Amino acid sequence: MHQSWLRKRWIISIPASTAASIIAKVSRDKFIRKLSKKFKNVEILWASVREPYNYLQAKQVGCHIITIPPSIIEKIISGEHQVSVAYAEANIGYNFLNCVTSIEKDGDNFLLNGSKTLVLNANNADQFIVLATGEDGPVLLMLNADAEGLSLQTFKTVDGQTCGDLVFENISLSQDAIIASGDEAEALFYKMVNLSILCISAEAVGAMTSSYQKTVQYTKEREQFAQPISNFQVLQHRMVDMFIETELTKSLLVKATLQLDSNDKDAPRTISALKVQVGKAGRLVGQHAVQLHGGMGVSNEMSIGHYLK
Repeated sequence: MHQSWLRKRWIISIPASTAASIIAKVSRDKFIRKLSKKFKNVEILWASVREPYNYLQAKQVGCHIITIPPSIIEKIISGEHQVSVAYAEANIGYNFLNCVTSIEKDGDNFLLNGSKTLVLNANNADQFIVLATGEDGPVLLMLNADAEGLSLQTFKTVDGQTCGDLVFENISLSQDAIIASGDEAEALFYKMVNLSILCISAEAVGAMTSSYQKTVQYTKEREQFAQPISNFQVLQHRMVDMFIETELTKSLLVKATLQLDSNDKDAPRTISALKVQVGKAGRLVGQHAVQLHGGMGVSNEMSIGHYLK
């Protein structure tokens, strides 16, 4: 059953080991109010293993089920807890599910071995959601940043973000660490990738819009030959190109968002087209903005150069 993106329903599933202690500290109603305040226009239901609930029926009516300890959810909402996703590996291209990182059965537990690269915000993460290969296909698991056998090497990217490379050496994990496996893990992973592309694209559209607007304003103030350089037709053509590319990207972003929200079968293709458009338009708008600002466009004091990066 399709529902408007303005009215989603979520079920928070609480493991038995944490349900009693959390409910004792924070009332159910108070917890739901906190979530509702953070995610406006979202109807949040409550379910835990202590309360009977037909999960199959919940999925049929369009509910989204998350199995995460509520203590973590509260900390994520407040900003105290940070989670990064580790899915990329060297030498596998963009076929992320064909990963070398593996998880194998070891008695009652599991052993995780392998490596991940380009993990955003790795240095500040408290936990990692790791994509690995198991006996029955892909596996998504939750890993603590202080887990024994985990090593981290951090570095800065060109745009100033913090990334990291992770190495897993015989990390022992319990069954509770497994989020999903098989077809369910694959579906969740691709949904995460699609949503991530939309978020990054929205950020890019904002950067392009700001670059265009700041460039127009600057050319109205900068004078040459006793007149604003915005009067020069060649520069006007460049700014028109910036505007057109920005609006095209924005329209494609809206289309991709609506298609993904309505579970349209063509959503992945539209999102891929959006990714291509963001790459082309972002480069054009960023380079034009820097050119029209001159050398000061790449200085640290101006945002134009940062938008380009």
